[in-house]
Amino acid sequence: MGARRSGNQNPSAATLALLAAAAAVGVLAAENAGSAWLPAALIKAFLLESHVTRTPAPALLLVCGARGAEETARQLGANALPAQVVDEPTRWLQAVLALDRVAHSVVLDAACPGARTLLASVDELDMFRDPRRWVLVFSDDHPPADGSSCSFMLEPGAPAAEAMQRCYCRAAALLDGLGVFYDSDVSALCADTAAGYAVVVSAHRSSKGAVLRLQRAAAWRGVSLDASPPPDRRHLSARRLNFHGAVSNVAFVVMDPESFRKGIVEGNGLVADFMAIFGWEMTHDVVAMLNMTINVTQTNDWGRVPPGVTPDKGLLGLHAKQEVEVGGTGLSMYLEPVRLKYLHFTNFYTPVGPAHAQPFTWPPPSPLPRSRGIMVLRAPPLSYENNVFTLPFPLSLWEASLGMVGLCALMLIVVMHAERVMLQQGEAHDALHSSSDAILLAIAAVCQQGSPVETRGVPGRIIALLLFLLVLLLYTCYSASIVVLMQRTSTSIRHFRDLLDSQVTVGAVDVPYVWHYMKVEDDPVRQRIFKEKMLGNGKKKHIYTLAEGIRKVRSEYFCFLGIKNHIYAEISSTWQEHEKCGLVTIGPDFIRVSNPHLTITRGSHRVDAYKIMIRRLSERGIWHRMQRRFVREKPRCVNADAVFHSVSLTDCRGAFYMFLVTLAASVLVFLLELVAHRRQQRARRARDARQDAAFVAVPRRGPFIGGLQHAPGGPAGPDLRALWSGKHELIM
Repeated sequence: MGARRSGNQNPSAATLALLAAAAAVGVLAAENAGSAWLPAALIKAFLLESHVTRTPAPALLLVCGARGAEETARQLGANALPAQVVDEPTRWLQAVLALDRVAHSVVLDAACPGARTLLASVDELDMFRDPRRWVLVFSDDHPPADGSSCSFMLEPGAPAAEAMQRCYCRAAALLDGLGVFYDSDVSALCADTAAGYAVVVSAHRSSKGAVLRLQRAAAWRGVSLDASPPPDRRHLSARRLNFHGAVSNVAFVVMDPESFRKGIVEGNGLVADFMAIFGWEMTHDVVAMLNMTINVTQTNDWGRVPPGVTPDKGLLGLHAKQEVEVGGTGLSMYLEPVRLKYLHFTNFYTPVGPAHAQPFTWPPPSPLPRSRGIMVLRAPPLSYENNVFTLPFPLSLWEASLGMVGLCALMLIVVMHAERVMLQQGEAHDALHSSSDAILLAIAAVCQQGSPVETRGVPGRIIALLLFLLVLLLYTCYSASIVVLMQRTSTSIRHFRDLLDSQVTVGAVDVPYVWHYMKVEDDPVRQRIFKEKMLGNGKKKHIYTLAEGIRKVRSEYFCFLGIKNHIYAEISSTWQEHEKCGLVTIGPDFIRVSNPHLTITRGSHRVDAYKIMIRRLSERGIWHRMQRRFVREKPRCVNADAVFHSVSLTDCRGAFYMFLVTLAASVLVFLLELVAHRRQQRARRARDARQDAAFVAVPRRGPFIGGLQHAPGGPAGPDLRALWSGKHELIM
């Protein structure tokens, strides 16, 4: 494919060579100085009124001294269509290059000897494409040259008169071997002046070696448009949707060839290469609708686009080297927009990708339904995230209940003290025992335990009855609420951000592109989930196969990231009905990537044809049929009444915490009592030691007692400690 250039650039060496070749044939123009030019009204009708291939555009008239060209330019200008006449073949190519990036129509006098040279130069520069329209003007008084090729195929609808046949033959000879492909807007204007009839045929071929095909576009009788049959006013690509068995090279990214073949045979898409399976079905439909033959190439990688380097591996490498024309496995442009240098993204996506990326808006969101990459988990019980023992009552009810119990305990203290004083003639210090008995009775009532303390009077028994009745009602309501709360599931996880503060482990399916996207993610929340939850801060990498990941979701409180179609299919085939009721779906926007779209190699001559047929797949329901065939919906809960969560250790976690706290408190109280007891013992021993010292010092200050004085070194007398303990009153 030749290189394009804009008109304000310096001409390259190849362009200069082409200009020199055009100048070499310019001397032959004198032979055609008197050549005939078609009536201006006919050319004006073609450019302005027929709209054969597009809306009117400025015209460039390339002639070689033909009479009437100036009149044609004046008539076009009078109809608000600028026209320029170039009557020197040496300046033709330069004039065309000056309008390289501008939509225009080039009207070329095919009778000029420099016409073939100009067309060959244009072919080298790949300038038969948009935005140029080429019109080759023929007349019936110029027969084909001797020995010229007349190989062409006339499609139905084109007139086959002898004069028209000569014109077709000249057009085929002039375009022989040139790259006039499906996206080339090249028309031949053939006129039979004797019959007053003119016809426009559109020329194209599948490859340079293929036969030229001529397709009727419009016809005139005189200067009036012939409406029988009516002119084909469709876009150029819409009129060329039959490729007559041409070969289309399609590439698929296949990770597991064996499962890929199995998926094609079974047709359910429940394999790792689901995107390739879906693309396989769709591309075969597109190729069949275009009457083409498919040539399949398989690769095991999507490929990357390193900075400043042309990709040579994977699907992108095949696109860059133009070895394939269509990518049957979808690609996303999220990471590397430079991919647009090598391919076109179509409006057809594979319904397995994650949600459409934001703020990226290209390709635009399709109105078709989507199937996304998701995160699934079984909703954990409420006790998994909260302490259910604090949830039954609000804080106000707890405060009111404690206040009522405290009031009853206070009333019991007063009543029981009065009973001791009045009935037993007790002393004032009995109030302490009454208080402790009343508190123990209140605690026993709260704990639903018996108490050895009983009130003997009627007022005390009424208060105790009210206390037990109050606690019984509270206990019944509390127990019923606990049972209900233990059957409820937590609603704290509704977005992937909630996973950071939860105890749920997060894993992902073992698909290369999922981890590739996550490694380059720049969002702090997603990075934390990826590093802390999925990678476990380097300790354990949570990568699982589809079956293993769904098994962990079923048996554990585990969040699994994967393709929605695969996840729902695995759950539907392995889970029981009541297990599907607790399924929670989150994170459709966790991986910010647009759905993978089918791609076409940039520079392909069939881009518009592929896009038209791909759109027809949706318009005619084929895409929706494939979507219903391959994509699974979320399993529905049909037996919610059968779901019953048994009490586990996790549910009783609050009770165990309370037990441990009270146990620790009792141990602490025991240690405090032990310390206090030992301090009392030390204080008692210190007091005894002081008393012993005082007893020994008494005989030195007073008279002898009972002859207890003894000489140093003599026999020991009676035990002074025993004497002291027995006669301390006498000594003191």
